[in-house]
Amino acid sequence: MRVPAEVSYLWLLRAVTENIMSTADFTIDVMTDVGVALDEVASELMVSAVHGAVIECEFRYDARRIRIRVTTVCETDTPLDEDGFARKALGTLTDSIQTTTSAFNVALAGYPVVVRFSRSRNETDDW
Repeated sequence: MRVPAEVSYLWLLRAVTENIMSTADFTIDVMTDVGVALDEVASELMVSAVHGAVIECEFRYDARRIRIRVTTVCETDTPLDEDGFARKALGTLTDSIQTTTSAFNVALAGYPVVVRFSRSRNETDDW
């Protein structure tokens, strides 16, 4: 899914995430954690995004986990503060999180950034 990198589109990312996770039969607790994590990642990227950028989200899931990949082009090479509170919170909401920033791209006028995170179903989720 692709949306403009504007905070006014966060609601759409939330709605799609909830729909995908509901369809995939994740529990409400896991849906909430992933929704909050995506909201935090997307909002931080949106604040750092170059003018006219888009946020692209890719969702993949199976019987054990959901994986989300979020990309955009940012004005800075450090859009997510690795030592900040938000990053620590993301660590508790997800099983893994990784940020990759490419070198400045003149054609895009910014730094391409990819954030990947995943969340497994809890063992108690398997009825």
